[in-house]
Amino acid sequence: MSTALNPKEELSEGFLRVLREEVGHAVSSLGDLKVNQAEAVHEARRHTKRVRALLRLLRQELGKGRYAIENNWFREIARELSPARDRQVVADRARELLAGSENVPSSEISAELEAALEKWSSRDVREILSGTKIASLVKRLQLGERRLSKWSPLSNKLSPYIGSMEHAYRQGRKMLRTSVASPSTENLHEWRKRVKYLFYQLEVFTKEMPKVVRNDLRLAEDLGDVLGIYHDSVLLEQALEGELKQVIPELLRSALQKRLVVEKEELREHAFYLGRCLFAESPRSFGKRQRAYWKAQAERAIKSPRELPSHAPAIATSEAIASGSV
Repeated sequence: MSTALNPKEELSEGFLRVLREEVGHAVSSLGDLKVNQAEAVHEARRHTKRVRALLRLLRQELGKGRYAIENNWFREIARELSPARDRQVVADRARELLAGSENVPSSEISAELEAALEKWSSRDVREILSGTKIASLVKRLQLGERRLSKWSPLSNKLSPYIGSMEHAYRQGRKMLRTSVASPSTENLHEWRKRVKYLFYQLEVFTKEMPKVVRNDLRLAEDLGDVLGIYHDSVLLEQALEGELKQVIPELLRSALQKRLVVEKEELREHAFYLGRCLFAESPRSFGKRQRAYWKAQAERAIKSPRELPSHAPAIATSEAIASGSV
């Protein structure tokens, strides 16, 4: 579940609404920990990251001091959820590679190994499940939400927000060049963060727009997913040399390590391809397009689809987009 701006509302009101909804989703996710631990941790962390991406979008309006306070507040909350999420994705990645490897007989993936992986991956989740920990995280999220009402009024002008998105695009484009020239784990991880920020910002602006407008959004999502799998593979690689030595037998660890070498190379090349597509134009051209898209969407919102002549081209309403008919 994610939220988007409504072109019929003032930008200042829309951003505050979206921020409150994202914080609310994070709180709700933590309430679901006892139902689906892995998914609940993932969702709470994801919504907190969305809040930080939106704060970056509002950076110019908030000013350095306010931005630093809010960004650090939500970053620390996300960090406390990271260890549990990292263990889950490492275990899932190990299962995926073991199941798909021709060098690993299915008989080798025993119930005992599965139980050991499950125990290892859920260790930090159990710590987060303590009532005190959950209560602390929820309280901090709610305090962050209450501070929103104390902010100085945000601008209703489009320029500062598009300018921030253009900056995010420029940073992602720069990290693409850096990563191609030096594809280190650190550079790819930094690039992934930049791409995710851009994706969340595009999402809040263009999620409700027609498919043709959402091409940047889809590219950013696909690229973020590929870089995310690469990041998970790096975490698995590190775990195989660390804690998982005591969990996965040596023969299976060796098979996983060999497979990871091939997988990482394939993922890198695919990420570079998607990156070249997403960051093909200049930041200024990108910003101009996003500005034009939003203005067109806002002008269309002034007149509802019911008021259009019957011979007018079909309009991509949010319902049509959700159903996949446009």
